[in-house]
Amino acid sequence: MASVYLADACEVYERWGASAKVTDMYARYGDVLKLDARGTRMPVGERMPASHQPRSPSRATPTRSGEGSLDTLTIVKASQALSEEVVLSKLLDRLMRIVIENAGARTGVLLLPSEHGLTVHAFGAVEGDTVVVTGRESQAVPVALSVTQYVARTGESVVLHDASDEGMFRQDPSIESRKARSVLCVPMVRKDRTIAVVYLENNLVAGAFTPARVETLKMLAGQIAISIENAVLYGNLESKVEERTAQLASANRNLESANHNLEQLLDNMRQGIVAFGSDGRISGRFSKEASGVFGTEIREGLPIVDVLFAGVPPHNPRREAFEELLGMGFEQVTKHWKFAASLLPKEVEVHPRTDRARVLLYEFRPIVEAGHITRIMVLALDDTQRRKLEREAVAREAAHTREVALMKKLLSGGGHLFVAFLRATEERLSRFADGLVGESEAIGRAKLEELFQHAHTIKGEARAYELSELEGICKEMEDLLAAGREMLREANGPAVLPRNIQEELVRGVARARASIEAVRAGLVKASPIGRAVLDQIPVSRADVDGLREAAAQLASSATPEVGTLLRPIVDRLTSRPFGESTAHLVESVPTWAAGQGKRAQLVVEGRDVPIPSRLAKVLAGALTHMVRNAIAHGVEPPAERAAAKKEEVGLISIHARATDTGPTITVEDDGAGLDLEALRARAEALGVKIDAVRPSELIFVEGLSTKESADDFAGRGVGLGAVREELRQAGYRIEVDSRPGRGVTFTLRQAPQG
Repeated sequence: MASVYLADACEVYERWGASAKVTDMYARYGDVLKLDARGTRMPVGERMPASHQPRSPSRATPTRSGEGSLDTLTIVKASQALSEEVVLSKLLDRLMRIVIENAGARTGVLLLPSEHGLTVHAFGAVEGDTVVVTGRESQAVPVALSVTQYVARTGESVVLHDASDEGMFRQDPSIESRKARSVLCVPMVRKDRTIAVVYLENNLVAGAFTPARVETLKMLAGQIAISIENAVLYGNLESKVEERTAQLASANRNLESANHNLEQLLDNMRQGIVAFGSDGRISGRFSKEASGVFGTEIREGLPIVDVLFAGVPPHNPRREAFEELLGMGFEQVTKHWKFAASLLPKEVEVHPRTDRARVLLYEFRPIVEAGHITRIMVLALDDTQRRKLEREAVAREAAHTREVALMKKLLSGGGHLFVAFLRATEERLSRFADGLVGESEAIGRAKLEELFQHAHTIKGEARAYELSELEGICKEMEDLLAAGREMLREANGPAVLPRNIQEELVRGVARARASIEAVRAGLVKASPIGRAVLDQIPVSRADVDGLREAAAQLASSATPEVGTLLRPIVDRLTSRPFGESTAHLVESVPTWAAGQGKRAQLVVEGRDVPIPSRLAKVLAGALTHMVRNAIAHGVEPPAERAAAKKEEVGLISIHARATDTGPTITVEDDGAGLDLEALRARAEALGVKIDAVRPSELIFVEGLSTKESADDFAGRGVGLGAVREELRQAGYRIEVDSRPGRGVTFTLRQAPQG
């Protein structure tokens, strides 16, 4: 009886398309399944479903087309994966399970092309009744590299019914060592480009991959290629705004060969999908999302032109062109399909100039029955959100360009020139505004010409500094003044500027001031010294040195009080903004950290704090040593930080604040803190007497480093010792405080006098 029930179960599973389950049952109960109801042994293959009968060995042949019907459930699952998953890792996990379960494989590998060739990104294997999928970026998986490389190079599929005994790949080391049997390798091609390669094995039986399964997997391969490309595009949308979205083709790879399963497929799609026949009207099923995507109620018999161009005026050129194409006759369109398809609209804005406006991307696919095109399917994707993100990215790029332009102004000719221009422009705007104050009778021909001169001058200077917004505002003000000038010329007798023009000019002044303030804020943000850039003027060093000498002489003369008053002024003149000492570090820290296999960012506060000239000469080098030390010895690799429940990106903070005794500077990281035991052990190995030294002070000992080996970045034990000595000579001391698991803080402050 067991054989009868098992055989019936196999047949039912076969009809359901559960190919992996059938293969598993024959692997487990093969002997029982070969007995008939009377308990006698049946000929091999008589009871086994045709799709699971072993095939005789044959030469490994690249396959280009399949046989049999497609696995509808597999197609729907792939479509759901595309619609529901946009994270690449989750997408690969789901698709690998679908492929292995429905192809009858025991193991499967997904490989993606890279600059180093094919690399493994997902590995799946049948364990018991489940498929376990892991993400691996190594080659330590069961895969015949000669097969995958051949498929990637030629774009052809490979089916081996008994890999160890047939074909040109039987000498592959992987096949030879593991005695591989059934092998199937399929490329996933998108626009003549191989996106990925799927490699499957079944070492239980020969001939496991039947023509129907091969064809199903090839159909899935195209869908997987689209899904992978879409997931990558979604994950990199901000940095790849120029890439064309591939989401429009989410399911169309398999629709041509699966039209009889359209109803099930449509119910699981999020795109708007409709089909129209020879009468130009919607016929058959349409997707549940169609009405929402097209923005109009979809129903049987609705003219397709009213759907694709919903809310578009009748005389729109694209709409008229589409109507003319349909007017040629459905038979002519389908007869010359490739040419006609090139004329069909690729994108349309439906319901333009309304709150329902959206941009739809269209793709047209013929529905073939009995060798003839009977209907045309339209797939629509709402691209409105992507366009919005693209515009935002462009705006961010424009803002970045403005910041770069401001930096160029800082570097060319000195920032003080640009600051002087901003101040002069504000003063000129104030004079312009003063000319508008009062009753309308106060503005006559003479006053108007004065206003004209102010607006024209500001416009010219804004153009010189590439401030296009300010230039445009002044141009509008000029146009208003020009209109007022014409009115005054045409007037007989005394004339005044109309009140409406004056009001527009007042608004223009307000906009110009807001534009200048935005430029000033951008300048402060772009400058390494912060707001201090607004208070900089060029001073001759020789003059400052002369002033210092004069102050010293006065302090020792008969009028020392004068020298005492001059000295702080001289000190302020010779000081430098703190931001100058950190400007080179902000961009360098992420690069340095990446070179050490870590991630880190730098935050600087107090950029405008004045730093005495003695300290300023050595501060940039000292900060560089301390920051590099934090990266090399403090900030942990991302995996360790994640285990410690920290953010993967380490934070290094540099803070300066002004005090009565001079600036105090701190350099702090959120890393692991000092390894005091390692410091003691290293000090003892070097013969350093550690009893009289605080453990944390050991980091300043010459030649002492806890790094196992020195490299170009750190580990020679000279950096912090040299930092302390240079700071001592400049009149400053450095202190260190370590917090285990929370980081290290260096503090710089002026040393006591005497």
